[in-house]
Amino acid sequence: MPDSPIILALDQSPTNCGFAVGQGSDLIYSTQICYQGKTRVRLLKMRAHVTDFVNRYQVKMLIVEHPVYIPRTGTTTFYKLAKLAGALDSLAVELGIVFIDDIWPPMVKTALTGNHRATKTQMRRAAQQQFTGRKTGEHEADAIGVWLAGRVWLKKESMS
Repeated sequence: MPDSPIILALDQSPTNCGFAVGQGSDLIYSTQICYQGKTRVRLLKMRAHVTDFVNRYQVKMLIVEHPVYIPRTGTTTFYKLAKLAGALDSLAVELGIVFIDDIWPPMVKTALTGNHRATKTQMRRAAQQQFTGRKTGEHEADAIGVWLAGRVWLKKESMS
């Protein structure tokens, strides 16, 4: 789909981030990056990577999974994810691209595996078999799922 926007999808986390760049049904690039240091330092590094990907691939949309409170990971993690989503929204405005965070975990799992309850192992295997052809980290696999779920979401939005 040459007229489809180039999308940067993120599986954001306070310490690891998965990135997937795609256009139409083509995955252009995906990776997983681990961030170390204090939260502010990690955020600045992630911001630099997002800016680099947007410029390098001429990205028009940034899509992230909506932060969800999960009791086993606690309030602190949820707060960091929400803060990160807000920072990414602000960065998207600065970069002049669209920001979408209306993607939920079951959508991500279904888009990649067809199963809304897929495990991390199932997500990694599906990403490897369908897209990367190599060992794929869990955050990279999730980012690919976010990209796929974002494509589905965009189709639904354009029809309404």
